[in-house]
Amino acid sequence: MPEGPRIPSSAEHYAQALLALARAEGRYERWGDRLDLLVQVLADPQLAAPLANPSLTIGERQGLVATVLEGVPGVDRETRNLALLLVASGRETVLPAIRAAYRNAVDRAEGRVRAELTTAVALPSDALARLQGELAQRLRRTVVFDHQVDPQIIGGMVLRIGDRIFDGSLVSRLRRLRQRMVSEATTA
Repeated sequence: MPEGPRIPSSAEHYAQALLALARAEGRYERWGDRLDLLVQVLADPQLAAPLANPSLTIGERQGLVATVLEGVPGVDRETRNLALLLVASGRETVLPAIRAAYRNAVDRAEGRVRAELTTAVALPSDALARLQGELAQRLRRTVVFDHQVDPQIIGGMVLRIGDRIFDGSLVSRLRRLRQRMVSEATTA
């Protein structure tokens, strides 16, 4: 997904540390997978509720997380250590932001940009590929699309790249036309 809401600086720091580890291993994807897994496990309401309980000590929270992670396939020592570190520092709730910051950092490192494309109807793969190629040429980066269909935009498209939004939807054009007509009617 493209950059969304502002990512806390603490999440950025963790993401940069993980990026350095991944770069040393030569495997960005592996840490991305680890973060995806931890987000999924720690978001489970059966674990999230006890972790949010202020009456549990840090040690008890870490013990709970360690026990849960033992039964999860794909959790290695590094993944477990990261989870326990986050719990010890009270930052387990920042994990989704760490994952987003890590993904953004990997994209930058690999010369990639994520774009969220919304259209009223599904686009054929050749049209998506053509648009993706044109954007890549203009941005001089590889473009990865997250294509969503939203019939409420009526027609056209909305493209979001990072914090920039290019709204060419029919619903926005109609809204602007309406505003212009109202404005002209009140001045006439």
